[in-house]
Amino acid sequence: MEAMWKVQTNKFNSYQGISSILMKKREKYSSNKLFIKFVDEYMTFMQKILEVAADADNKTNSLTKEKYKMKELMAGKAVALASAGLLYARDINDAVLYAELDITFSDIKFARDAEALLLALNIEQSLRRHLDKLGEYMITDRELDELRTSVNNYEEILKIRAQVKNVSVISKKNLNEVYDRMDAFLYTKMDRIMRRIGKDDPDFAALYFQGRKIYNR
Repeated sequence: MEAMWKVQTNKFNSYQGISSILMKKREKYSSNKLFIKFVDEYMTFMQKILEVAADADNKTNSLTKEKYKMKELMAGKAVALASAGLLYARDINDAVLYAELDITFSDIKFARDAEALLLALNIEQSLRRHLDKLGEYMITDRELDELRTSVNNYEEILKIRAQVKNVSVISKKNLNEVYDRMDAFLYTKMDRIMRRIGKDDPDFAALYFQGRKIYNR
C-alpha cells in the first residue's frame, strides 16, 4: 500500500476494521438480502481500493529496482575505467586528472541521481581527453562508448520513473474518488441498515458505529 498518502492509509485501516465487523455477522444475517447486498458492495469498494493502490505501487517499484540495477552497472563501468586512468595520471604526475578520476563505486552508487550521472560523465570526458595515450592502460574508445551508453540508459530510466511517479500521483487522486464513493455509500446505505439491525442486535450496531467513529476522526 505504498502508493497511499498517509490520510488515505488511515482511512483504509478503518475500512478494514469495519469490513471485519461486517463479515463476522454476514452468515448470521444471510437471510437479510439487503444487508448481504450492502456488505458485498462494501467489499467491492475495498477490492477497488486495493487494485488502484497496487497498480501505482507495481509501476513505481519495478522501475525503482531497474533504476538501482542500472545505476550500479554505470558505476561499475565508470570506476573500472577510472581505476585504469588513475595509473596513467600517476605515471605522468597529473594531479588534476588524478583528482578527476579519484571516484569510488560507492561515490556513484550512493550519490543523488543527478550527481551520479555527473560523476560518471566526468570520468568519461576526462579519459577521452587523453584517449590517444591510454591504449596501454586498456582504455579504448569502445569502452568509453559503453560507459556513455550506460550513462544515457540511466538518464533515460530516470525520465521514465519521473513520468511513472506522475501516474502514481494520479492513482492516488483516483483513490480519493473511490473513497468519496465509499463515503456516500456508507452514509446513504450501510449506516441506515445498521440502525435498523441495531434495534434487534445493539451490540453489533455499536461495534459498527464505533468503527465509523474511528474512521471519521
